[in-house]
Amino acid sequence: MVRQVDFWFDPSCPYTWMASRWLVEAATVRPLDIRWHVLSLSVLNEHREVDPEGDTEGYLWGPVRLCVAVEQRYGQAGLDRFFTAYGRRVHEGGEWVPLR
Repeated sequence: MVRQVDFWFDPSCPYTWMASRWLVEAATVRPLDIRWHVLSLSVLNEHREVDPEGDTEGYLWGPVRLCVAVEQRYGQAGLDRFFTAYGRRVHEGGEWVPLR
């Protein structure tokens, strides 16, 4: 039986990146249907006096907006491919380029 797994991620968060890679690896040995959902830590934390993400310039909004646009245009498969490419470049390769 294939189990659906809903995974919420902020593309700029290294912790959700690591957890997503674990989940992708688990899907190679278990019948999992991963459903990707974009979330924004910037949105969740915007009411706070001190930004726990340290994003005073608002750079972390760009990758979230881009992921939403990719999903709207290319669906779940496109979002999966984009998030994987983005994560490899940013989280594994250290190539952070602020998007606005």
